[in-house]
Amino acid sequence: MEITGSDALVLTAVFIVIGSIGFPIIIELAARGRLAPNRFIGLRSDALLSDPVAWIAGHRAARAPIALSCAAALVLALIALAIPIVPVQAIALFMAAVALLGGGLLGLTRADAAANDAHD
Repeated sequence: MEITGSDALVLTAVFIVIGSIGFPIIIELAARGRLAPNRFIGLRSDALLSDPVAWIAGHRAARAPIALSCAAALVLALIALAIPIVPVQAIALFMAAVALLGGGLLGLTRADAAANDAHD
């Protein structure tokens, strides 16, 4: 079985949909203290992993940018799945990746700052 370019785009869109739903759930669990600091799931930096108070404060600060970027990526991935035209899919998925990267970086930056402030 050969995977075509269109198949790869659809598979990418499906992974973005799954991640765009799952990532905000993980952030919310950590922000509520239901997910303890760990090196496997959630945002990870030295400041965030330093103690549970910093972990919770950081994830609370990251909620909005990550939720918004994941929502945007989810919509774009669904557009890519709904419109089976390869250039449209490619552009939508590129934009979804940019949204996820931007929201993730902004979220991590805010999380780190909040975690450092939690120590003051």
